[in-house]
Amino acid sequence: MRTKSLDVSYDKRMKLVATNYSYCLFKKRFTTSKEEDEICTLYIARVNKALESLDNVQKYFLNNSYFNNKDKFWWVPLYSKTTYYRIRNDALKVFLTTFECLAKH
Repeated sequence: MRTKSLDVSYDKRMKLVATNYSYCLFKKRFTTSKEEDEICTLYIARVNKALESLDNVQKYFLNNSYFNNKDKFWWVPLYSKTTYYRIRNDALKVFLTTFECLAKH
């Protein structure tokens, strides 16, 4: 039961990161404010650096589940439910830990 609530917490945090990342990508294309551009550039770099800490399978999972999530069930023909959640949760933990450590520096 405790793992389930932990999973929801990681999922919500990751959705927020992905939403902000998309917003920054959009904002950089249209902003005229140097300050907003700088903030977005730093945020995008932080996300990209955290993604670099993942192996290729973990990147694939997070990209398909959060950043390019056109198909919510992209994983169904490829993985069992338990395998999907295990890999996704491991990727979330590594990504979010790295992402939050980068914020402190």
